[in-house]
Amino acid sequence: MTEWTVVSVLIAVAGSFLAVGRPVIALNSTITKLQTMVESLVKKTDEYRSSNSQSHRRIFETLEKHDGRIMRLEVKDLHEKEDRSFGSRS
Repeated sequence: MTEWTVVSVLIAVAGSFLAVGRPVIALNSTITKLQTMVESLVKKTDEYRSSNSQSHRRIFETLEKHDGRIMRLEVKDLHEKEDRSFGSRS
């Protein structure tokens, strides 16, 4: 083997490493960005889920108050109708 053959083999090996190494480095940086984005997405989803639960709790509390008020008004209306019907019979 001559010196030039050794040099050309070394250049071919270095070129192969560059040809394979560059896409691997790009893939690694892309995976890192994707991982960061997924972590952010998970965090925001958890925040939204917590906020959603609190909102639903407040809505259900308000609905319970309204249910109670509606029941009281219906009972009151029922009593007034009974009083009117007893008053008209006399």
